[in-house]
Amino acid sequence: MSKRKNGRKRKPHYDKDRRELRLGEEVVKQFKQRAPNQEAVLLALQEDGWPPRIDDPQPPKDGLDAKRRLHDTINNLNRHQKTARIHFYADGRGEGVLWELP
Repeated sequence: MSKRKNGRKRKPHYDKDRRELRLGEEVVKQFKQRAPNQEAVLLALQEDGWPPRIDDPQPPKDGLDAKRRLHDTINNLNRHQKTARIHFYADGRGEGVLWELP
């Protein structure tokens, strides 16, 4: 999923304390307000070492359609990136998140 630079796979990094998503030294996205759904996805990816796909890490909530919530979360992850460096997308079943470097 990730492109190679100098023979090594490049992977993003999410710093939960700074609330920054980085690719190398570049800040791709910074959260100035709470974004619990987006941050849950980024934390899960970071904790798992940025695998190509993760299951939706968001816990179920009464009255919310989980597939719709995941769809909205993915759209929001792709919005407001300082530079579009990381593309997030759904697995086609509404159960997981994938990512790639365009």
